Amino acid sequence: LTLRDGKGTTASFKSPEGLAAMAWPTVVVADTGNHAVRTVDVNTGVVQTHAGSGARGSADGTTTAATFDEPAGVAVASDKLSIYVAERGGHRIRHIDADGEVTTLVGSAGGGYE
Repeated sequence: LTLRDGKGTTASFKSPEGLAAMAWPTVVVADTGNHAVRTVDVNTGVVQTHAGSGARGSADGTTTAATFDEPAGVAVASDKLSIYVAERGGHRIRHIDADGEVTTLVGSAGGGYE
């Protein structure tokens, strides 16, 4: 499967894991296997890539210029616009602001306890 936006069954996911409600009617999904954060409009069934290029990585940047390494959990901030992302593969916590800018808050590749 590849990272494919669309409506209903025309969209594709690869191991989606975490999800959280944003401002109605939007749900945000950690698309772990596609290394992306996606949104779903629950009224229309339209799926869009919110952030991540689909390639594994750790680059900060805007929307699809940023890369993720197995995003597994998502949480929506109280403003219902910003998103926090927990990366399983990247061992990082990332933030996506309301403008789509992705930044690394904490953690680094390799992770683990020392």
